[in-house]
Amino acid sequence: MVPGAGPSPRIAVIGSGAAAAGALLGIERRFPGAEVWLFERREPPEFPPYPPPSAEPDSDYLLNLTCLTRQRYGLAFPPPKTHFGVKCPSIEVPGWGRLWESRERGGLTRYWGGVTARFGRGELCRWPVGPAELTPFYDCAAEEMGVCGPDADSSRPPVRPVPAVRDLIAALAQREGAAGELTLTPSLPAMALETRPGQARRCTYTGGCMAGCPHDSIYSAAMTIDRMVAQGVVSKVVLAKVLAMDVATRTLALKEGEAGPFDLILVAAGCLGTGQILLRSLPGLSRLNLLDNPVFTFPILAYGGSEEREDSYFGLTNACVTVTTADPTLPPATVQVYPAMDHLWQSLVPGALWPVATPLGRLLRRHVLIGRLYLHSDHGSVVRMETSAGGSLRLSLGRAGKMPEGLWPALRRAFHLKGFRVPNLPPLRQKTSSHYAGTLPYGTHGLGADGGLRPGIHLCDATVFPDGPAASPTLTIMANAMRTAMAARPVR
Repeated sequence: MVPGAGPSPRIAVIGSGAAAAGALLGIERRFPGAEVWLFERREPPEFPPYPPPSAEPDSDYLLNLTCLTRQRYGLAFPPPKTHFGVKCPSIEVPGWGRLWESRERGGLTRYWGGVTARFGRGELCRWPVGPAELTPFYDCAAEEMGVCGPDADSSRPPVRPVPAVRDLIAALAQREGAAGELTLTPSLPAMALETRPGQARRCTYTGGCMAGCPHDSIYSAAMTIDRMVAQGVVSKVVLAKVLAMDVATRTLALKEGEAGPFDLILVAAGCLGTGQILLRSLPGLSRLNLLDNPVFTFPILAYGGSEEREDSYFGLTNACVTVTTADPTLPPATVQVYPAMDHLWQSLVPGALWPVATPLGRLLRRHVLIGRLYLHSDHGSVVRMETSAGGSLRLSLGRAGKMPEGLWPALRRAFHLKGFRVPNLPPLRQKTSSHYAGTLPYGTHGLGADGGLRPGIHLCDATVFPDGPAASPTLTIMANAMRTAMAARPVR
């Protein structure tokens, strides 16, 4: 496949997740009229999705969806987050766990929780750019996503937390200064979520977020890419997996055939996808290290306080708590606070008992919260990426990582508040957070601050991040990809 030879630059965008959406935002502004080819895998899922027949699913649909998910993936607790009964594909790391790898348009934003965050000076301390350089791109990406939050400048109302979370935020805010060794700063989350009254995609607080949203209230990168295709920003969509690049001729090797040459290649396939392309394309590159955030889940018990009945609720993050220590060498951590959503008990309770269990589920939401502690990648796992002689991917565990000594007991003490306790139980560690980063960071292998790897080839995704802060990276991935695309120079 050979692009045209017109006066406009010929641009290839590899990938169709958040980084690709950000790159297309940059192309739309910097290269209007360019001939843009989008390369995406778009492989069919393992199972067909089971979407609801209407935007307001009834209990029969939820029961059928739960039974279908059990049949497909077995009985598991906690149950998997799915997109209408379809779990995100993954790749095994022998002796460790599995890494998520979406193969559909939208990438991992088809399965994410919607939390957005702007990296501050601390999170960007290892980057070649600072907050001021990223701010205009953050603004554009946030507008594209439709971020709601407590910020007065937001046009979208913030998420409405369940009463127990609201009480927890108030209890943390009333505490003056540090809680012993830690300082906990609570806030309502900034979310890529439609909350404006009267909008077709508005969140209706049905609580079924973990199984898929019938309103598409949570932003997916597929929304931006669909718009770019419909408006002609993308000239051609190629449904093919890119295997490698010829960095001299800027030609792409596909699973079947090749495409190119291009004046500019923007690689936005995510750490796993981009890593494989780089391993097959750069002479002398035999191994990459993929960084991940460690994540620990724990219960927060709420007693007393509000007994307000809440039948409707948002089933994902209701609050974010930034955790800082007195040790300046330890980066901040983040606790995302969830309600005890019905999804948990519904996955275990037979359908015939749901009417009896529903009041118990309401009671759980009043008295049990779920904390998810995200730590910096300095404390997380490192997965080695290599390719075999035949070009297939090999993954192995380079480092498991662990929680810093003393952090867990200190965090338990910090949540010892009026009306709240964290049980004296070890937190449950997840083997992956899906917040992958740092496989070819800025300053290595000649990678410039603009993501330039070779003339006319730029890396746009979290591959270039020097590390993985505890804050959610999706908004930063999209904003930085836009910055990269607008700084890129085609080679004619």
